[in-house]
Amino acid sequence: MRLGVTFAQTLTGTYHRLSDPGEELPFEVRLRGFFPVSSVLRRVAELEGVVRAEGMATRRALTGTLAFRLVEGGRLLYEFRFHGDDGSERRFQGETEVTLRRPKASLERVFGRIFLEDQEEARVILRDPLEKSVPRILRSLRAGR
Repeated sequence: MRLGVTFAQTLTGTYHRLSDPGEELPFEVRLRGFFPVSSVLRRVAELEGVVRAEGMATRRALTGTLAFRLVEGGRLLYEFRFHGDDGSERRFQGETEVTLRRPKASLERVFGRIFLEDQEEARVILRDPLEKSVPRILRSLRAGR
């Protein structure tokens, strides 16, 4: 058994394909994170979960990481991979940039991009209101794996 802390997070929002920027489609990510004691110095959590993106991925498994870079640049960096309904592997890169001017609003949003192979395919905006997310994440914390 690996030592660490687990947590859960749900992010919801929309995405649009670069080929059709006028059509906003629903996007949801349900994450389970594991922050192993062995990676405390690197500040990286392992992610697994499910992505739902209308027209792209119907309840598809994801794996990736969440890097806490709050001191070096004030960012949370999400990166994960999933297979779309067409069988192609996609890569999500997203970030939350914490600003001192509007810390609450900045912490509630994740701006992301989806890549198919090396080509950017879509842009994503996810939200997780702090008044809901913080209590939910705190309730989900567990020791162990």
